[in-house]
Amino acid sequence: EKCLTPHEALSQLYKYTKTQTGKFPEDVILALIRTLSVFPPGSLVELTDGSLGLVTSINIKAPTKPLVLISHFEGTRQEALAVDLAQEKNISIRRSLKPREVPPKVLEFLSPRRTSVFLQTEKENFPVVGHKP
Repeated sequence: EKCLTPHEALSQLYKYTKTQTGKFPEDVILALIRTLSVFPPGSLVELTDGSLGLVTSINIKAPTKPLVLISHFEGTRQEALAVDLAQEKNISIRRSLKPREVPPKVLEFLSPRRTSVFLQTEKENFPVVGHKP
């Protein structure tokens, strides 16, 4: 069976709400998307400048503009560049990626299974730290 990225799965669920075969009302799917985010932490993405990265934090007010850890082929993870897409006018997410679409060195550098994630809530002015298993 075809494996979907989180973005593809949410997009398909939303698309099905527009057909008569949809099993869930549109408001339920929209609530799910708002809860999970369009690009949940841990999502691998390609940016419009060609960079590959890992979503590390969602932006509740701008769900398509998360914080992304950009990959580098050299250097350490501590030297990685984190880009806040909400602050960038010329860079955005082009598409979500499946792990098999990412070169092994990049995948190893980003280590999506060992990434801490941060969620900014509307009521708090500080990040809530979580850990992706």
